[in-house]
Amino acid sequence: MADTIRFGATLKERRMKLRFSQQALAELMDVSRNTVINWEADRNKPEYDVLPRLCEVLDLSLGELFGTDYPEKADPQERRLLSTYRQLSPGGRRLAERVVSTMLDEELRRQDEELASSFRVFAEYYSAVAAGSGCEFGDRKPGPILLKKNGRNDRADAVVRVSGDSMEPVYRDGDLLYFRYADDAPAGADAVCSTGRGAIVKRVDDDGTLYSVNPARPFSMKTEGDNVRILGTVTGVVAPSDEPDPKDAGLLREIFHDELQDFRKQYGLDEWE
Repeated sequence: MADTIRFGATLKERRMKLRFSQQALAELMDVSRNTVINWEADRNKPEYDVLPRLCEVLDLSLGELFGTDYPEKADPQERRLLSTYRQLSPGGRRLAERVVSTMLDEELRRQDEELASSFRVFAEYYSAVAAGSGCEFGDRKPGPILLKKNGRNDRADAVVRVSGDSMEPVYRDGDLLYFRYADDAPAGADAVCSTGRGAIVKRVDDDGTLYSVNPARPFSMKTEGDNVRILGTVTGVVAPSDEPDPKDAGLLREIFHDELQDFRKQYGLDEWE
């Protein structure tokens, strides 16, 4: 039924079409804004006795609100369940609804816990680091980004994008790199650095010089006397699988609300920056 019932999406679409804010709908329904947020995220459903009022406010039938186009589009198992439900007494139906609601709440709680344990907040720098002569790092503050935990980022603090090809084939133009904040880097490490020419990503040689791994794009800058400051060391490349599924983006923002607020305070960001 999960693929057929579109309660949260339908509620949000109708609310926006009627130009209601979440707060406005909450006040009309005499509930909290957080309750509306949870309804739209399909984390909770309204109580049975709330539905008539919700349908009235949204000017939708119950079938339209839940998208219950049964039995034509339901699979055989769903049709059997629906047929069984219709044979129950009113008291039996209420009991079945409570059981299903409890099961759904538990499933959603488990999904929330899994998402909470699978992702974490990183700082995303909007200026690129050059795999070349240097990019202006700029003064814009980093923003928060949620990425899935893995072995490449367990020690990382932030991500930054590569511009240029001097580190190919290790890092390619456009790659998003994980890096951890550090004041120095050992030989063989790849470092994100601030220089007089701008921000760069280069490998540290045994003598402390920086070099490009692509021999066709050599780099001559020395670390001594050239205003080079190491900002951090690269720990890996962000893979597409590290990014959240778009359908989970809103829910993740809710789950990590406190962490995102703490991040904004830490970096002095406005609420919508």
